[in-house]
Amino acid sequence: GMGPALNMASSMGAYILAYSFAYFDRRPFTKNEAAQYVAERDWPAEDDDGICSHSLILSSVPGMGKTSLAIAAANALWDQNRAVLYISARELIEKFNKTYHPDYTGKSAHDIAMSYADITYLVLDELSIPNPTDKQIGLFTDLLRERGRKDLPTLITTNHTIEMFERIWGEAMTITLRQSHWAGMGGDVIRPQAKLVTL
Repeated sequence: GMGPALNMASSMGAYILAYSFAYFDRRPFTKNEAAQYVAERDWPAEDDDGICSHSLILSSVPGMGKTSLAIAAANALWDQNRAVLYISARELIEKFNKTYHPDYTGKSAHDIAMSYADITYLVLDELSIPNPTDKQIGLFTDLLRERGRKDLPTLITTNHTIEMFERIWGEAMTITLRQSHWAGMGGDVIRPQAKLVTL
C-alpha cells in the first residue's frame, strides 16, 4: 500500500516508503535506547483496553535516523490499518502562515492546529524550529496539550534537548512535553552529510 506517504508532500513520498522496522535491523545504532524503544513496538503502548496513550520524543543531533525511525513506526501502524498521520513542524508552520495572508478565507491557524488534535496517531517531525514566534509557540502548545488531554499518542522528533525546549519554546510547551517519554538517540551518524547546527 501507499502508507503514510499519502498524507504528506509528494516530494517525500519515495523516502517515506523506504523505511520499515526491517531497515533498522541492518543499522549499527539499533542498540541505542530510542531505536530499541520504538522497534520493540513500545510506541504506542497499549493498555488493557487497547487504548494507546503513550507519547514519545526522539531527541538527538541531526543524522542519527530520528525521522527514518519515526517513519518506520508510522508505516508499521499504517500496515495495521491504524489512522496515522505524518507531518513536519515546518509544513505545519507553512499552513499556519497561509492563514495570515490578507486574501485568505479558509480555517484559522488555531482551527488548523486543532484539526491535528483528533488524529489517532500523529508523527510530528523536526520540532526543532530555532526561533518560533509567540503565535507558533501558542499553536503547537495548544495542539500538544489537547492531544495529551485526549490521551492520543504523539511521536515527535527534535534536535532539541528538554533544556533547549524550555529556553526556546517556554514553560507551557515544556510542561506538556515533560509528560512524554524522552529517548535520546546515540551511536553512529547514519547520515554523514548532516552538519551539526548549534543554536
